[in-house]
Order: sequence, then C-alpha cells, then structure tokens
Amino acid sequence: MQLFIWDLRNARKATSSHVISQWAVNSVDCNTFNEHILATGSGTKGQGVVRIWDDRNMQTPLYELTRHSDVVEVVSWSPHHPHVLASGSRDRKVQLINTQKAQAAAICSQKSPLKGCRPVAPMEDSDPREVMFVHAGHWHNVSDISWNHEYPWLISSVSDAEDFVQFWQPTQRIWSAHTNDADERDEN
Repeated sequence: MQLFIWDLRNARKATSSHVISQWAVNSVDCNTFNEHILATGSGTKGQGVVRIWDDRNMQTPLYELTRHSDVVEVVSWSPHHPHVLASGSRDRKVQLINTQKAQAAAICSQKSPLKGCRPVAPMEDSDPREVMFVHAGHWHNVSDISWNHEYPWLISSVSDAEDFVQFWQPTQRIWSAHTNDADERDEN
C-alpha cells in the first residue's frame, strides 16, 4: 500500500509516494505537536500493525507496534499529549500507547549505547511497557476513536455493529505513570 504526500501549494501531483505496508492502510493520523510525525494503522487477520513515521525519512518507520490481534482500523493522536496515541482494532480493543516508551524500546532493542538504556522484553511480552491502557468494552470491531478536546483523558469510541457510543477514561493512576501531567487531576 502506498502513501502519497502532496504539497497543497502545488496540488497537481503528489510530491512523494512511499510504499508503507503490505496490507491496506485503514487509518493515518498526523501528530498535532510535531508536523513530521504520523501514525498508520493496518494489519491482517491475527496481527494488527501500528507504525509511527517521520515524513522526512519514509524508508522505514520509527517503530512498529504489533500488540493488536487483528487489523487496526483507526489511529488517533491525543490532542493534549504529544506522545500518546490511541489505536482501535477488529480485535474489539482500543489501546492507549505511550510512543516515547515504544521509541525507547526500539532504540534499546538495537543495542544502542544510550546511557540508561536496558534491554527490553521481546514484542511477544504480554505486558508491554508502551501500552498504557487497553479498553476492551466493545462487542464488535472498533471503527472510530475521538479524544475530547476539553477533558484530556476522556475518550469516545464506537464499533461497527453497536448502537451506542462508549465514553471512557483511564484513571489518574494509569496516565500519570506515563505522562508528566503533575498538575492534572482525574475528574472522576
């Protein structure tokens, strides 16, 4: 599957195209805090794939996360936290991912000489450190995710065959361990 990038000042043709997945890419979301960072969601039955890219070098993703057990249908960056990404999948789950920890894991796994870098568990580990929270309340494929712009950790998600929207929020204990939000307080 190819990703085409246009310069809107000259929209006649794409300025670049990149092969980014062997499967259909179902979702692309640009990080509002860093204009060069974007996330994609794809995969196949048995493995969902979230990739984080830097548009200045599209040869290889910055990192790849394969924590979903089915195709990733939607990815969505938090509008409040530059390193927090939500991904929704046909496995009926929404995962909140701390991409800083994913990036650290990717760098450490490459035997980086960075100070304080310790080897990390393999990707098959059942308790990955980059996954902050998993919302498993849907009965069908998750088809959309939306972050509330007023309340930083309030999220809504929907699935294909349900007749309602789910609103949910991880507790402060969960998100405070992954972010520097010392001043924020859990509303619930």
